[in-house]
Amino acid sequence: MDECETDSHQCNPTQVCINTAGGYTCSCTEGYWLVGGQCQDIDECRYGYCQQLCANVPGSYSCSCNPGFLLNPDSRTCQDVDECEDNPCAHGCFNTYGSYMCSCEEGFELAADGTTCNDLDECGFSEFLCQHRCVNTPGSFQCHCPAGYYLYEDGRSCE
Repeated sequence: MDECETDSHQCNPTQVCINTAGGYTCSCTEGYWLVGGQCQDIDECRYGYCQQLCANVPGSYSCSCNPGFLLNPDSRTCQDVDECEDNPCAHGCFNTYGSYMCSCEEGFELAADGTTCNDLDECGFSEFLCQHRCVNTPGSFQCHCPAGYYLYEDGRSCE
């Protein structure tokens, strides 16, 4: 006789009836365990099933990743995203674990937005950079001499 098929078993509504030879057993479905005769949800998140973020759902769990990471096909572990592949920086980009950092070429400095580069005004740093006149250029500077003089080999002095 199949007690499960004929509903002649004594399993609680939260339990599953399993027919056996000469009887039946009451069990819980996957993701639940039997506590005091009742099937209660197992909080899989307490057992470190996910590498980063975990959400317990009835009978199961769901993993997700922090910003800067992607969920792997195993649906449990996360891999670093190489944000530099999307060229977020004006000059140079260094991928870091979970993020990235921008850098600038010589003669430029990183702007407040962290991605663009602003030209440094080298001429504004010192009035002694050039002997006569300093002209700022993108990423650099040029020294100019007055009429009748030429720029010496050092690129800064006038003769």
